[in-house]
Amino acid sequence: MNKLFLVVFLAFLVYASATNPDKKQFATHLAHQQINKTDDVLGKGIIKALKKYTDQFIEGQMQEMDDLIVRKNYFLFSEFEVELPLVEEEVKYIGALNTFVKLPSGK
Repeated sequence: MNKLFLVVFLAFLVYASATNPDKKQFATHLAHQQINKTDDVLGKGIIKALKKYTDQFIEGQMQEMDDLIVRKNYFLFSEFEVELPLVEEEVKYIGALNTFVKLPSGK
């Protein structure tokens, strides 16, 4: 029983490490999150139809987004801080297992 638990635990650690998201995945997540918030149904439909081009646009803007995103890598998960200079606020996310969770702000 203990050996099985150890094997499963080690397999989970390897899986978590392999699926720890990077900055590019986080930036893509943020962009798609904003697209999904679009109220204009026609605009959302067009953007989803042109998803391939949207991803290329995101890739082109990565240098600018890279300056706004701070990633702290903990190997099994990452903490992302997005600096929003216009509203002087930082938004934090935890990224693990290829998913992202927004943390509540302390303010």
